[in-house]
Amino acid sequence: MARKPSKVAQDFRDVFSSAEGRRVLAQIMAHCKVYEPILPGPDKDFELGARNVGLMIASYLAYRPDEFVRLAQDHNGALNYE
Repeated sequence: MARKPSKVAQDFRDVFSSAEGRRVLAQIMAHCKVYEPILPGPDKDFELGARNVGLMIASYLAYRPDEFVRLAQDHNGALNYE
């Protein structure tokens, strides 16, 4: 029997299910450095904390790694910091 998603998880899915929501999600994931390695340095702890937020959102969405890749490919502008 499949586990029913929590109300909060369903809220995350509803918010990020539209085209606009996916664009915002791509920006959030890029800002949280989900798409790039975190290197040693003075900002490492901050970057790991930001990544943790991105991964928490992903866990509510139940994203698989290939879905992250597709999100980045579909919204490759999110990877360009302007």
